[in-house]
Amino acid sequence: MKKILNKILLLILFPVLMGSNCRDDCNEPVPFHKLDKDFLSYCVFPEGSWWVYEEEISGEIDSTYIISKESGRKEGILGRGCNVKYEYEYITIQQVINEDVIFCHASPRIVDVNTVWYYAYSKSSVIHFFKFPDNRDTLRKDFFRTRYDSLIVSGKSYMNVVEIRSGSYSEFYSKDVGQIRRGFKDSTKWNLIKYHINN
Repeated sequence: MKKILNKILLLILFPVLMGSNCRDDCNEPVPFHKLDKDFLSYCVFPEGSWWVYEEEISGEIDSTYIISKESGRKEGILGRGCNVKYEYEYITIQQVINEDVIFCHASPRIVDVNTVWYYAYSKSSVIHFFKFPDNRDTLRKDFFRTRYDSLIVSGKSYMNVVEIRSGSYSEFYSKDVGQIRRGFKDSTKWNLIKYHINN
């Protein structure tokens, strides 16, 4: 039941947070917004990809793997109140130990005349956001993003890393690798120890 509620929460709140007020000064024809490939290289991967994490205090091991992926195009209102056509990616992630199923959504948002891409998922009743690119409008005042040329996690160096912070949690993503370090509401911190990106 919790898994279903998490999915419903994400699917309901995501378009609401993206914005839903229609405007009179919209462009014709309806513009089309493609997902940015650089953005996708941090957070969206093929079905069958997996990651193994170790909790840095307890030493507990957990793993996540993508059990399904859906790509497509939609038409709707995103952010600035005008109708647009846009690409989206849905991925479903299974966590092994706690058996959580996490539903993730990658989609653009229109901020004035600019396009911002968002990756969002629900974990422990918290909506997590990944915003791309930098220096654009954010959905939460305590949300910000930092870049690192490289970062060492569990003795391994990862390149092109972004840090996502909001409230008490912090997450790190590496380009073409995915999430390399994550912190959750329960104060646990998990570090990537091995992974596989499916072709």
